[in-house]
Amino acid sequence: MKTVISFCMLLKKRFTVHDVAPRSAQMTYYWILAIFPFLMMIISWLMYANIDWSFMMEYVADVVPDMVEPFPSSQQEPLAEFCSRY
Repeated sequence: MKTVISFCMLLKKRFTVHDVAPRSAQMTYYWILAIFPFLMMIISWLMYANIDWSFMMEYVADVVPDMVEPFPSSQQEPLAEFCSRY
């Protein structure tokens, strides 16, 4: 039992010494900022591909959570019209 307590105390000390909480928050912040330009790049590439957009939206509806699913479904027609112009 004493070794478990000493291990927990050592773990807490190392956690605070190495600034784990602030670094993890910082890393999460930068990951979130990096996702949006990546998604914009992927969407730009997909616009130049000859993809059936109804198939793509069905795949998106399968992948995204149920709470978000009505948004891609409602945007299917405007997206198809926009991509057909270019």
